Amino acid sequence: MELRKVTCITAMTLFTALAMPIGTAAQDNPSQDHKPKHHTYKLIEIGTFGGPSSSVAGPGVKLVNDRGTGIGGADTPTSDSPDCFFGDCFIQHGFTWQNGVITDVGALPGVNSSFPNEINDRGVIVGVSENGLIDPLVGGPEINAVVWKDGQIVNLGTLGGNQSFGFSINNRDQAVGVALNAIPDPFSLFGLGTQTRAFLWQHGVMQDLGTLPGDTMSMAYAINFFGQVIGTSGSSTMEPEFNGTQYNGVEYGGVMSLEVVGHPFLWTQRDGMKDLNTLIPSTSGWVLNTATGINAWGQIVGSGVHNGETHGFLLTPRL
Repeated sequence: MELRKVTCITAMTLFTALAMPIGTAAQDNPSQDHKPKHHTYKLIEIGTFGGPSSSVAGPGVKLVNDRGTGIGGADTPTSDSPDCFFGDCFIQHGFTWQNGVITDVGALPGVNSSFPNEINDRGVIVGVSENGLIDPLVGGPEINAVVWKDGQIVNLGTLGGNQSFGFSINNRDQAVGVALNAIPDPFSLFGLGTQTRAFLWQHGVMQDLGTLPGDTMSMAYAINFFGQVIGTSGSSTMEPEFNGTQYNGVEYGGVMSLEVVGHPFLWTQRDGMKDLNTLIPSTSGWVLNTATGINAWGQIVGSGVHNGETHGFLLTPRL
């Protein structure tokens, strides 16, 4: 399999598998308690930038803020085959949509694709953009976490590696996601070549949140108004596997079979990274596997195993 195909599947899988759940309950405002009533709905087509399709990310991500501004990605007429951006073989740009108007928020300089992941109530957006460079470790376009603010796009950079992905942003413009450092890792996340770390970006600086003791990788999924971050820390093993699936002429499912063994974490500026399993009684019968959202009250949602069965959970702080 050619390395460019590795880039397509790694980027696409990373975005869909990790970005889709991250925004759950991340932006709750405790000062508001309104229950809007809707009896009928009007369906509005958003459109594209001249290409064939447009899309938004999956359930759980905050795709529309309290001001009614929505976000997504739309195709331009320009093909980017064979280096298709998340499986879409057209140059795609992030958009905002409000009051019937779709606005191209652009990408990093060059002929690059971009996609927004979450918008806060101030209209600041976090997402990803190609940066115009080729990742020498995988042979495909490099993707960096970005923030769109005041009509400008800001490259959040990396932790010394070649790629990063922005997942969530709060109403204080603090953003989180995952970034690569420069340390080689044969079991790196989705075969990207170096270690992956959860990051917090604020005041123009990307901070490495580290891992739990003994782990080799971490990912940050969501951040609430008070800067509490949730994600996963763990270690991974990979084995080659190919099932013959193709999409737009690109082979998928044939790059790596990745198994991550880890635990969900809560990170705070005061206490650093804590394994959520250490915050519940050992006699509870629970083993928490993932945490996908946190609200302003510090309540965390995710999934785990309870007495041998998989269940969702709500972890709420004791008053």
